[in-house]
Amino acid sequence: MNLSDNTKVGIIIPTKNRSDFVIRALKYYLSLNSPHPLYIGDSSDSEEAGKIIQAVDQLKSKLPVVYLPFPDGDTIKKMIYLLSNVKEKYATYTGDDDYHVPNTLTECALFLEDHFDYESAIGRSITFKLTGNGAYGSLKETHDYPRRSIESDSASERLYLSLGPALTPLINSVMKTKKFRQFFQNSESVFDVVMRSEILPNCRLVVAGKHKVIDRLGFVRQIHDRHFKVPDMYDQLMSPEWYKSYHEIEKIVVADLKSKEAIGQEEAEYNFKKAFWNYLNMYLPRFYRNFTPSFDSPSKKIGFRTRLAASLPVIKKVYRKIRPLFNKKIQLHYEVLQTGSKYYEDFKPIRDSFNPHVHK
Repeated sequence: MNLSDNTKVGIIIPTKNRSDFVIRALKYYLSLNSPHPLYIGDSSDSEEAGKIIQAVDQLKSKLPVVYLPFPDGDTIKKMIYLLSNVKEKYATYTGDDDYHVPNTLTECALFLEDHFDYESAIGRSITFKLTGNGAYGSLKETHDYPRRSIESDSASERLYLSLGPALTPLINSVMKTKKFRQFFQNSESVFDVVMRSEILPNCRLVVAGKHKVIDRLGFVRQIHDRHFKVPDMYDQLMSPEWYKSYHEIEKIVVADLKSKEAIGQEEAEYNFKKAFWNYLNMYLPRFYRNFTPSFDSPSKKIGFRTRLAASLPVIKKVYRKIRPLFNKKIQLHYEVLQTGSKYYEDFKPIRDSFNPHVHK
């Protein structure tokens, strides 16, 4: 392989009965002449599958896309199957309703080619909502989806950070296809769906090496009411599957820590416990706060700044202009909508792709 081949990233897209999102994604990547092959793992019924197959047939001469039917069932087996079909050195995952920026994927692959102590890379991220919750609609709102580079030389410290303040799904990152597949293959003994599809691959990836966030828009996630629902954290912890899954993950990750850092069993177990306790300490209170209103139904308090911005929009505009002078933290959800921003050009094709006026 030459370097140009190594910059191609296989994008795996599992889907079921959501042809509208899949077709939207195909048209988006086509509009940008994306060089990154798409691998669609489809568990749809015949009618929905037919729509996707027709779209693939129409576009495959212009867009690198592989259609792979897969029986409905185990999500992990589906991920392994898709990754087994990826021919590229690097791969990433995306939901059928989400977006990768092709040029950022290329930058991530180039970064990994030049930095062998890094295992994964991704661009900055935001989430968005549309009116109507479908594949097309007017942009309703955007929000930051904060991501942090995890660059400690210590695998144990990287694990601690990744399960605490830096926790975000790393499977949306660019990483070596072979390792990506291996991380999922080793999760088949883990029964809890969140633990095996997200927590374990994240832990293994960050123990293996550093994680980089590239300073350009890279991943955009749509929030809507058609997402796959998972149990809240309390219900997960109360499930007998969670206890067994925890110990399976502990066994695998402790072995990784021992191998990576040449430390003993006791120290590796302590470091894993410290990291996972950090995860529970940070996220159990958050889930509880989300759950409590179902009992209390308290009126949501609106902060002073929000009330002020709503009543005096001119002040909000002035604040936006002067904010960078005293606060360097990027408000990406705002920046992607500003024509003068370095992030605008990467978001515009995404916004065009779900614009109902463009897709009449």
